Amino acid sequence: MNNIEQHIAEYIENKKPPYNYLATYRENIGALHSPKILDINVEQALSQKVIFISDRPNYHFLRVSKALMEKGRETILLTRWGVPEEQNSFFTSIILYDKFADLKAISPAQNCQFFVQTWVGWNFLHAYISSLTKQPIYCNVNDLSNLLLKDIKYFDLINLPHLEAKADLAFELMMLENAQLVTMPYTSEALEKLPIKNNKLGKNIVTFPTYPLSQFSSKQTRKLSEKPRLLYTAMIPFDDRPDIVFSDAKLQKPVKTILKQGLSLTIFNNPQHTKALDNKMLKEKYRYFYDLMNEFSNFTFKDGFMPWHLKEQVANFDFGTVLHSATEELVINPTHYERILPSKLFTYIEAGLPIIVVDNFKSVSQLVIEHNLGIVISENELPHLNETIRKRADEYPKFIENLIKYRANFNMKAMSELFD
Repeated sequence: MNNIEQHIAEYIENKKPPYNYLATYRENIGALHSPKILDINVEQALSQKVIFISDRPNYHFLRVSKALMEKGRETILLTRWGVPEEQNSFFTSIILYDKFADLKAISPAQNCQFFVQTWVGWNFLHAYISSLTKQPIYCNVNDLSNLLLKDIKYFDLINLPHLEAKADLAFELMMLENAQLVTMPYTSEALEKLPIKNNKLGKNIVTFPTYPLSQFSSKQTRKLSEKPRLLYTAMIPFDDRPDIVFSDAKLQKPVKTILKQGLSLTIFNNPQHTKALDNKMLKEKYRYFYDLMNEFSNFTFKDGFMPWHLKEQVANFDFGTVLHSATEELVINPTHYERILPSKLFTYIEAGLPIIVVDNFKSVSQLVIEHNLGIVISENELPHLNETIRKRADEYPKFIENLIKYRANFNMKAMSELFD
């Protein structure tokens, strides 16, 4: 316990973010009305419920919670940052904590399940919660630290100094070994590369990506446009982020390759990533794409939409894209992108958009082929994408039909039986 608290004090508390920034953020999003954990009867509020614990919740937690609520479960979100008022309906109640020490108040809760959100730099959270309660603890992992980069020396490039990164990697392995259940978006080929006991794979460590939620799913019927319009939606790193880590996610090379063919492409950036930036700052942070919009009339780069609003914005698109640009200099571990099922994939499935995926994403490609949800191409074939779409235009109605079938069988409500 002392080591965990020391880690939090040294690297997290009042640093990521400072208290004054946190207070301003809560005020800006209207989260100040939410009760705080030190001001409530915890045993009464938390017992016999599913409690999601997060620093700032991702859209995965929203979907899981809503699916459980549809089954009659009561869910609580414990969050440090708070959430905008429009997200309140995805949980039975939302409770704030100001400091990590405030979470010690959870200990009286009985007959409940804790569901902890961990990610790179925040793998201490499972160990910390485990020290505070004897109740079952599930974890959801975004990106695995132990699979993200080729070597620990590169973590400094993502603002994790060596000692913090070393601790983060160790906390993650502890979580994988000890959590009652770990859900993650990686397929089994990636999990087999982790330095843990393999008999845990498929038992307490399972592939559980951000499956579609019915409320977010578009019921629109589609026909392939004469001039196909492509969509990419995800968090785009700022231009000044180091290319040896972020060049694949910046997408600058594949985007230009697509635009030169005359195809229309729109990028919806993650709205959580850009919420604090005004227009001037956005243009400074994303100079490359703003210049590209001046060069190509068939390109749009803009803030995206929350999942519950996205289905209203996708009527004119024909395909969702999963793009990638690999280089020898890239220090991202190939297993990370080869074997992850990213949330954008299921965002497109919710939207009813057939998928175009570059085959560097091996697990995404396998899923698209297995269920016939779209088109898989190699990176070398990207310059001929327009021609490929034309050649396979007759398959488009079948792609749409298969997307509907997939959503019926692999949706968050059906898959959440894992937590029953």
